[in-house]
Amino acid sequence: MNNDDRHFRQRSFWLATGIGLFVLLFFGFEYRMMSRSLSYPVSEKSSLSGILSFIPLDIGNWQGRDIPLDKAVVQAMAVDDYINRSYTHYPESQKVELFITCGERVRDLMPHRPEVCYPGNGWLLRSSEKKLLRMDDGWSFECRILHFDRGGLSDTRMTVLNYYVVDGRYVPDLSAIRSTMWRNYKSMGYMLQVQVACESSQSHLGENATDLAVSFALESVQAIRALLSTAQKPAVASMP
Repeated sequence: MNNDDRHFRQRSFWLATGIGLFVLLFFGFEYRMMSRSLSYPVSEKSSLSGILSFIPLDIGNWQGRDIPLDKAVVQAMAVDDYINRSYTHYPESQKVELFITCGERVRDLMPHRPEVCYPGNGWLLRSSEKKLLRMDDGWSFECRILHFDRGGLSDTRMTVLNYYVVDGRYVPDLSAIRSTMWRNYKSMGYMLQVQVACESSQSHLGENATDLAVSFALESVQAIRALLSTAQKPAVASMP
């Protein structure tokens, strides 16, 4: 090996090492900034407590009822507020489940997402897709639709429509939330997570479960938008 080859390899080695260190330092800084922002303490009494109860039980032709969760489950969720409801559409008697959590500590809400919770309860994620939903007034928002089943010989399926609201911004997944927090890591207001779930089988609803979830999401988001627009803006947790 001549001197030129040796010098070239040395320069390549140190260049690669320098790039690697830069990447590690950059993402380490990003993680620390997001971690501080997501975990920074807020007031003991959250301004979001009880806000979701104002979402009506009657939404269009849908009639809802509250389904209480076990106290241990509620405590483990560590959220400021939640609702867990079953809505029935009349006269067809078709059903969907609505689960919404909200809080000022975004980090506490991030684990409670469909791709984590459903597999933890025995469901297998088969596919997911993003879908743009558009209201009659032209306003639109993007969501995700995830498809689960039980596997094996079971034909039971679960379709889950999922989206988030971060300080008034409607986003479909955590990547958009991370982008928001990176751009404005010094302050945060609140986050809502909305899940609309529809259980079905090949002999009942089948592919129509997606249409049913979308239909309810479009009707219920009007109530969510109205609630957030009229409610007092939550106090922002700011870093010094």
